[in-house]
Amino acid sequence: MYVMSAILAPFATRPFMARKTASMFGVEPTETEGFVKSATRTRASAFRRATNDVVAFEMPASAEQIRTPVLFAAGGNEHSLILESLDRLERFLPLGSSVTVPDGGHGWPAKKPETFASLLRDNIAATAKAK
Repeated sequence: MYVMSAILAPFATRPFMARKTASMFGVEPTETEGFVKSATRTRASAFRRATNDVVAFEMPASAEQIRTPVLFAAGGNEHSLILESLDRLERFLPLGSSVTVPDGGHGWPAKKPETFASLLRDNIAATAKAK
């Protein structure tokens, strides 16, 4: 992922790539040009640092002590590293659970707001019922 970040960084701030990113994130067509304009103002080094921060993330050791139910959700079309992390995160937290949203990409909550809201409502109801 670090190598991919270094290779993509010079292109990530270009309009053609920013449009692809906007689409992947579920940016509305009417907002795409604003997204592209902002993306082209981003330095490649900032993109690289932000991406590397995500890749380097580690759960704090104290997270094992969390006794609150936590739901991890990802789109089914998400990058394999994200999907593989769901099981690890779920096992790491005593009350962790995970769900994969079919046909969801990186920006699935924006593209599927009804699904996202339903997932939250169902999770909150299940958590309240378990108490």
